[in-house]
Amino acid sequence: CIVTTSCLSPRVLCVKLTRPPDFQYEAGQFIQLIRPADGLARPFSLASTPDENLLELHVALMPEGRMSGWLAGAVGEAVRLRGPFGECFYVREDVPRPLLFAGTGTGLAPLYGVLRAALRAGHAAGMRLLHGATDRDGLYLWERLRELALSHPQLALTGSVLRGEGARDVSVRPLQELVLQAGVPLAEARIYLCGNPDFVRGMRRKLYLAGAALARIHADPFLPPADGSHS
Repeated sequence: CIVTTSCLSPRVLCVKLTRPPDFQYEAGQFIQLIRPADGLARPFSLASTPDENLLELHVALMPEGRMSGWLAGAVGEAVRLRGPFGECFYVREDVPRPLLFAGTGTGLAPLYGVLRAALRAGHAAGMRLLHGATDRDGLYLWERLRELALSHPQLALTGSVLRGEGARDVSVRPLQELVLQAGVPLAEARIYLCGNPDFVRGMRRKLYLAGAALARIHADPFLPPADGSHS
């Protein structure tokens, strides 16, 4: 059932769910969340890590969103889960390998889970996370990420916004451009891409052409609902 909801920003809701008994997953995978009353289903990536008791989702609040609007007031409601699914998770043998994370919007959720799983596994090689949004409010987890970077010198952050003012770690430049100039040794890196489908597809191709190994590029695009409605 839904335990808590809280706003991470004016446009992003954090939803925490009771973890079903024997539910096993890898950080960064996704689930199908199903509303029992009518069977409405939506996929959401897990921002939590397997050692946590609650499952954490980051939900974009959509105008007239059927699922996101309902979730905003659904504390205590029962839901059903399917999954987990997806290949966007940390590979434990990668402790010496550089990691590159890039995502847009709530595509940050699985990256946040994978990043924390890597840190908890003692990942010592360089880690670079880039998050893109329309404006500064869209970098909804930035202060929490800054705290992680302060305590883990192997982690570097770059934010990308399309409008507004930049900052020490936030640039008013396209995310694709920043990813390609991140200084990560692509031939050795494992790469995680999440979020807008156009960004994910385009970035995957550009990184491959720039020398990244296709087998080490993990990508989960956020596709619109199959029923054509809002989320």
